[in-house]
Amino acid sequence: MSSKYVLPVIALLILASAIYFSFGPDTPEKYVFLGVTFNQGGVEYQGYTIEGRNIIFEYTREGDAFSQTATPRVAQTGEKYKNIENVYVKVDTNGDVKYYKAEIFDETEEMVKYYVKEE
Repeated sequence: MSSKYVLPVIALLILASAIYFSFGPDTPEKYVFLGVTFNQGGVEYQGYTIEGRNIIFEYTREGDAFSQTATPRVAQTGEKYKNIENVYVKVDTNGDVKYYKAEIFDETEEMVKYYVKEE
């Protein structure tokens, strides 16, 4: 291929890629629902943050003594999101921060449901 065709071919490939990603497969926006089981009580939901394509649900636990019972909690995003890669739970226990990765257990047209258990 002669060198005079290289730049137009590259430009055409870039244009085709841009068109594909603009009009290509459209992932619908969905709410993100989280079910989490904590191994100790005393947790308080602080909200969630978006970091890139990740959602982090944040919980805090403060004090000296916590009940040693399994404590289920649920949370849901207030807005719909698309192309979420990972959902994490951040648990801050008196400054000791731990992250847990949630796994998908169900998906509907409106919502993706995740679950995680604190270890």
